[in-house]
Amino acid sequence: MMVEMQDMKNKNMAAAAVFLMVSLLWNYLAGKDLHWDFINYHFYGAASMIDGRLVQDYFAASIQSYLNPLPYIPQFLMIRWGWHSAVVGGVLTVIHTLNLFFIWKITHLLMPDFADKSRLTGILFLSTALAFISPVHLTQVGGSFADILTCIPMLGGLYLMLKDWPKLEPKRLLWVGFLFGVAAGAKLTNGLFVAVALLLIGVSIWRARGTQQMLTGCLIFSFAAGLGILITHGYWSYLLWEQFGNPFFPLFNKLFASPDFLLSSFQDRRFLGEGWPGLFALPFEMTKLEPWIYTENISVDIRVAALVLLVSLLALLMASHRIVKWPATKMPNLLTSRALGVLLVFWVVSYLLWGNVFRIGRYAYLLWFLVAPLLAGLLMHGFNVRVTRVALAVILILQVFVLYTSGSPRWTPTKWSAQWVPVSVPDELKQHPYTLLTLGTQSYSAFIPFVHPSSSVINLVGQYNQPAGPKMTVKLRDHLSKPIESIRIVFRDPASSPVFTQPADRTRNDVNAVVSLYGLRLANELCQPIVFEYESIEGTLLEESSDKKKAFRDGDRLMACPATRLSSTEQDQINEKLLVIDKMFDDVEKMCGDKLSPHGGQTLRGLNGWLRNYFNTLNNVATDGESIYIRPFRSMVDFDLGLASSWKEPLANGRVLTCPALPKTMRIDG
Repeated sequence: MMVEMQDMKNKNMAAAAVFLMVSLLWNYLAGKDLHWDFINYHFYGAASMIDGRLVQDYFAASIQSYLNPLPYIPQFLMIRWGWHSAVVGGVLTVIHTLNLFFIWKITHLLMPDFADKSRLTGILFLSTALAFISPVHLTQVGGSFADILTCIPMLGGLYLMLKDWPKLEPKRLLWVGFLFGVAAGAKLTNGLFVAVALLLIGVSIWRARGTQQMLTGCLIFSFAAGLGILITHGYWSYLLWEQFGNPFFPLFNKLFASPDFLLSSFQDRRFLGEGWPGLFALPFEMTKLEPWIYTENISVDIRVAALVLLVSLLALLMASHRIVKWPATKMPNLLTSRALGVLLVFWVVSYLLWGNVFRIGRYAYLLWFLVAPLLAGLLMHGFNVRVTRVALAVILILQVFVLYTSGSPRWTPTKWSAQWVPVSVPDELKQHPYTLLTLGTQSYSAFIPFVHPSSSVINLVGQYNQPAGPKMTVKLRDHLSKPIESIRIVFRDPASSPVFTQPADRTRNDVNAVVSLYGLRLANELCQPIVFEYESIEGTLLEESSDKKKAFRDGDRLMACPATRLSSTEQDQINEKLLVIDKMFDDVEKMCGDKLSPHGGQTLRGLNGWLRNYFNTLNNVATDGESIYIRPFRSMVDFDLGLASSWKEPLANGRVLTCPALPKTMRIDG
């Protein structure tokens, strides 16, 4: 027995070393990921907590400015300490590989008691490899995403929960609840898995020991989960409450009613359009070589469809056994493993909840990881070792093939460089404090830790447009009342000349139209560049000489330009026009209801008309001065609502208005 245990321990250590080396190799080949979220808020979020920027900045990274930055702090500190980007990525990869360790352990728990333990190593290895090649995992390993980091304590909690199930003693419940709570506090979307774990634990205890013991067990789990949430989110909630009167600002603001945000609950609905039918079809949709199915990028995953087909096949076999009365030896042994059944129920319930609340692939990182041990466990209980090995190997080979042909799952893979954040900031912005007003859905807040530490940054117009005129918040008014000499407007101008002294005329006119609502315009003075420059990687992986893969210089260049104020007469004229447009857009909101959410956002003035966007549904209502129309998110087609003049009295003469049938999905077919 001791020899067998030592042999298993040696195999575990060898497997851990193999997967660590494979992970490090993958991370090196895939490149440093300078993705949208990192540039937009991951790096800034950590700086906001470490440098205490919560008071001096205001929506610097738009809505995401106020998400819990705790998971991003390790990477931020390594970058600030000047570590080479490859070293930073390597350290993060080592941490992230702990997920694979728990997949190995959970797979081992799911193996049947009648199996030959000496023949399980191959099964465990194949299962862990299948988890490793989850495209969402390959996207995140070695990078800044919180999902991969917060999955570690959840897998640890699941392992403890499944081990010796259903012997859920108080001490074990404390650890399980605490680990799930730590993950939920670090990233609130993980709270869904806390709820599912609590549900399964409560049902199990109730069936085994009755109502009183169930209540006691649920209280123990809930207390421990609450403690974990308090440890990882408590301090940040205190800071948000102190600053905004909302411990989850700007989330749940319909409940907390902070004056610094709309009385609305923020919800990312980009993937929620297809409803229940789309949720049941999703495992097979995930096999398509298309973006915007469950992730923004192409993330082909055949493993989930394989799991659905396997469960269906085994269900048919078990049903046919009841009808045909097969010999017991040919009956799938699915009911012999309580851990397998519990994990399958956990997966299904979590999947259904996730699909109706988020349907964003990153938020289900835990589920995509658990597909592999479920496949291994179901195959072993339903068939035998040989069939399991062959089936897992075939799925593994097919998944590797589709990943190889579909290209890198990284969002923005770039070559490794000395600095993780390749940003160049003008000396003037480093040496003197300014109020920097950024424009654009991409806030580029990653440059903020490199400007003068006393500078203030506001994302004036972007994912969330700051209220203007009489609706302007007190905090924003205080920022804009600072001396005009200390205000700079920061924006991206792809049409500008390489010397970056002035924006292109069209860009200047557009920026002036946007900031006019806030009483500002660009001054006729020289601008200064803020440059993100890096060497991007495109094409399929491991094909350095292929025509499909090439490296090139790329990046983003911003302009920081001096501002001047409008006269009171100019501001009054703009506000008069805004009132007319707001009335029309308000009527469209009433007509379309929750297809345009949330209501009452700030209307923007642009070069070619007026626009109001909706950060929950990501649709836009716009007018060019003649027609008024709705532009759905990522749609190539505008929905014409008629002449703007006809909307001054939209219900006159008994005319009935109806909202157009907007697309239910964010994808563009064809």
